[in-house]
Amino acid sequence: NQTSNNNLHFAISFNFKTSLNNSNDNINNEFENFINNNLTNVDVNNNNDNQFGFKMIDLRTYFLNSAINTFDYQAIMLARSLYNFNATINYCSNCGSKMGSIEGGIKRICIGDEQLNRQSCGYFVYPRIDPVVIGVIAHKDYCVIARQYRHPPNIYSCIAGFIESGETLEDGFIREAKEELGIDIRNSKIELIFSQAWPFPNSLMIGFIAQLPDEIEQPKFKIDQIELEHAMWVHKDQLINAIQVSDVFDSKQKFDKINWGIPPTIAIANHLLNIWLPVLCVD
Repeated sequence: NQTSNNNLHFAISFNFKTSLNNSNDNINNEFENFINNNLTNVDVNNNNDNQFGFKMIDLRTYFLNSAINTFDYQAIMLARSLYNFNATINYCSNCGSKMGSIEGGIKRICIGDEQLNRQSCGYFVYPRIDPVVIGVIAHKDYCVIARQYRHPPNIYSCIAGFIESGETLEDGFIREAKEELGIDIRNSKIELIFSQAWPFPNSLMIGFIAQLPDEIEQPKFKIDQIELEHAMWVHKDQLINAIQVSDVFDSKQKFDKINWGIPPTIAIANHLLNIWLPVLCVD
């Protein structure tokens, strides 16, 4: 499909080639065969090691090191999510039979098992979504940024973590602040801002801003060194400089004025920090 911005997109159907009513029907595995025959043994670190002339790169790495428009982002996120869903849900959790894709790949259904003479039990599933809270924690004109061990060199972000069973989004954010930073934000003003699909592999990022009361002292960290490599309070002026170069992907240019940076605008952390700043920068 050729879009208005001249970027070429393509679609893959995960539907059955024939009807589900016939237990002897085969799943359309042409795309799987193409992957197995052409891409399985490609060395992703060797850009010349494929017959198609394209560069193999991890999608997360691509997003964090490239500028990408909203349309392309949404298309790629949907494709990434559906591919992961259809590639990993192979067996029925109800009866153990094989699963197949219907409705364009947004649904997996039990198709039985011919070798075991087992009919479909009718069980079906939709893509799994894992809610993750992420957010800015601020005190006066300062906010917290932190880096995990897997972050690119010198890059800091907001704290984040998965929601646990039985807790609200707000409770999850409060818990993550306590676990990762050792600070209590229960008395802060906590606002839910917006969310972002991030299927690595199944996350839905839910963004918050927590503003601590001015009258308290700036909390000191007791970081979880398993989760975080480092955390620090940064002044709004420092953050403004980091935001201005957040989409600069040349390291020398990026770190010319500061020795740390934040994720590019593709990431929800960038937008949360941007949203927090205007309130402070009106003067």
